[in-house]
Order: sequence, then structure tokens, then C-alpha cells
Amino acid sequence: WRHSPEPLDRLNRNHPDFQTKGPSGEGWGAGVDYFQILYVCKEMGIPLWKALLTTSWQDELSEQFAWSFNASVAALISGRFRVSMDAVVKEGENDSGSSTIDFEMNMDDSGVSISSTEGEELEVDVSINENNELLRGMLDEKLYDLYMGASEFGSKQMQVKLSTRPVGWRLVSGCVIPFVTREDVKRKPKLRGALRDLQDQFRSSTNPDSPFQSASDLGGFMNDARQWFQAETGHNEWRTIVMQIAINCVETFYVRDLKTNTIIQGNEHGVEQEVTHLVRFEMVTTEGGKPDKIPFFSPLGPPETRILGSWQITDWDDLLDGNVWYK
Repeated sequence: WRHSPEPLDRLNRNHPDFQTKGPSGEGWGAGVDYFQILYVCKEMGIPLWKALLTTSWQDELSEQFAWSFNASVAALISGRFRVSMDAVVKEGENDSGSSTIDFEMNMDDSGVSISSTEGEELEVDVSINENNELLRGMLDEKLYDLYMGASEFGSKQMQVKLSTRPVGWRLVSGCVIPFVTREDVKRKPKLRGALRDLQDQFRSSTNPDSPFQSASDLGGFMNDARQWFQAETGHNEWRTIVMQIAINCVETFYVRDLKTNTIIQGNEHGVEQEVTHLVRFEMVTTEGGKPDKIPFFSPLGPPETRILGSWQITDWDDLLDGNVWYK
């Protein structure tokens, strides 16, 4: 668990990673990041005027993401330490109205113990199993396994404390990955890196001194690529939206060795501090037919209707280096 008042290096303007990777982690310039956000809006059916003139859609989406992150962490604690959600979450006990996670547990040599009657234990187990099923839908399996499949601490005589509540949120970056999805790459590993190869092929086949010729070539090139991906994936241009959100939390976190009374992870003084978590979400979109209205001017390409899937958290704080699957 990352618990630091300092932002990730690629979010710190004074760090070299900000220049090489950028907030998106892709190394794009600010202009590319901006146009990627516009394409995200187009993919999600957000009007261009709203994308250009307001930030309300960003605020609303970021707030929903902050709630999802908080709920995922609570469910993760419930499943990992075998405690009920009621023992972890305090509903609406802060100024922002969001839930507060407040968890503390001692683990002795016999493992985690829950003080309850046999009937209560059965009820807790049912609740935990339900939460785990829900959690599998909220988290990508690699992130899920990182926590749920982790081995026990070297010494089981530990005290774990995590108290966190979101107090602010903002959109960091967004992009649309064409043609292919994470599940496609799982089924056919050879598709990993196919988009990067496609980009390299286009660069090598066009004349950089003739931008109009390059633009003309792009249409035919992308049509060939679309047909190739359709044959390989078995679907007609599914796409993946990737969004990254910075969530500010007021947080207390530490893992204490009860034998030596030393802090192994977290703040050595056990004090509350404000931290920023960078959370990565993905959603697959599919074709939804022709739009009812065709606008007179469509600068981001032909209008289309997309069917939106469900958001899933694929990484936070770069614990999985972004959990990138497309390059």
C-alpha cells in the first residue's frame, strides 16, 4: 500500500519522469493528452461543446471513480482479513459525505481471529464471499491476485491499521485504445504489441515531408488494420477507454511488528496525513448502430453510437506499472 504525501514521480513536474512519461504514463505531449480526452468524450457520447467548454463531466466522473476506489478497498480488506464490511466502513462520517474506511486488526501466531459467535461467523463468511464476487468484477484479476494471493507476513504478530477517506479528486488522463481489448490479448497473446507495431508500420510507410499525403494514406491504412484486427479478434472494433484519476485522501496507515514494536510499512508515527492515490480504470465499448442525428461538423471523425461496458480498476499507484496490456 502506497502511503506518501509525495505524488508519483510522473505526476511531479520537478521529476524527470514527468517529462519522459508524463501524467498519462505514455510519454505523450500535452496536446496529444488533450485530444485523447476529446476522443474519450466522443466514445462516451459526451457532446463536444460540453467537453470543450465545461469540466462538469470530469468532476462527476471523477467523483464516481473515487467512490468506486473506496468501495473496492473496503471490499478488499473485508476479503483479505475475513471481516465484515460493517467492521470496515463508516458511512458518511466526514464533511464530504463519502464513506470512511477505518480498519485495525492484530494478528497473532494463530492468524487473524474474529471475536464472534458461531452464527455470526457464518453470516460474516457469507457476506465476505458475496463481497469477493463483487470485488472480482471491480478489480482486474492481476490487481485482485496481488492482494488476495499474497502470502502472509513473515511474522504473524502484526498490527495493521488503515483509516482513509477521499476528500478530493481530479481527472489526470484518458485515452481510447482502438480495435482490441484486454480479454483479446489474454486469448491471443500475439495481439500484445500489435498496436505499437501498427504505429511503427505507418511511420515507416509515410513521407514526413508531405502531411497531406500522410493524411490520405491514413484512411486506407486504418481500414486495412481494422479488417486485420476484426479477423484476429472475431469482433467488429471493440475499443477500450483508459482513464486515470488522482484521488486525495486523508489517511492513516501502518503495519507494526508487535514483537519489536517497530513500523514495517507506513507512517512511523502513525499520524494522519493527506496522500494522493492514482487509480487507473478501464472500460470496453462496442458498436451501437448509427446515430439518430448526423451533425453538420464532426472534427473528431464520423459520428457513431457506442455501447458502454462497465468500469474496472486495473491498477493504483503504479503497483503493476499501469498493468498495461497493449504494448
